[in-house]
Amino acid sequence: PCRAGGKENGHSRRAQASKVRAHALATPLLLPATLPHSVTPGEADGIVYIAAMTFSIAGRCARTGMLGAVVTTSSISVGSRCPYAQAGVGAALTQNRTDPRLGPKMLAALARGETPPSIVRDLEAKEPGIGWRQLAVIAADGTAAFLNGKNITSIAKGRIGKDCVGIGNILRTTNVVDAMVETFEASEGQPLAERLVRAIEAGHAAGGELKQIK
Repeated sequence: PCRAGGKENGHSRRAQASKVRAHALATPLLLPATLPHSVTPGEADGIVYIAAMTFSIAGRCARTGMLGAVVTTSSISVGSRCPYAQAGVGAALTQNRTDPRLGPKMLAALARGETPPSIVRDLEAKEPGIGWRQLAVIAADGTAAFLNGKNITSIAKGRIGKDCVGIGNILRTTNVVDAMVETFEASEGQPLAERLVRAIEAGHAAGGELKQIK
């Protein structure tokens, strides 16, 4: 799934083709996409959290100010709970035993003027169950931060790049996150939707998930 905020004109046919590819592989918050599913009972608050192998990237276009995020996983309907974006504010990702409340919380904090690093620090200090979460957030100015919860035992990684931040868990290799970030950076000048989809495709090509949930 992919979500985005802001305006970007002159999308090429190739960018439109990206949207088709996204439905097969990912979900840009400019779009959506899925694969299969696993449910883990929530902690004491009674919420059901979703545990699945997931990798994602959030980014901005410095030229247009557009913001977006793309995510792929073996868990169905990932676009409804992992990627969040708000025009002029930023984009956020919440995954690994996903608590979907954290995406809107991060965007609200950005809107109040808090910085990505301070937002992540605050959630780490105050949020119950944060050790199971993997988070990323990018502001409209391109500053970013991520969190790999201390209880995550799978191969997981986060990386901040120019105008982007990538995260992934239950990966075949940490190269997945590196490939996403480096591909996003290398495609500067392309429409944001195209850059996000190219990045997620690069992560898939670099190894993707450790295994798919059947």
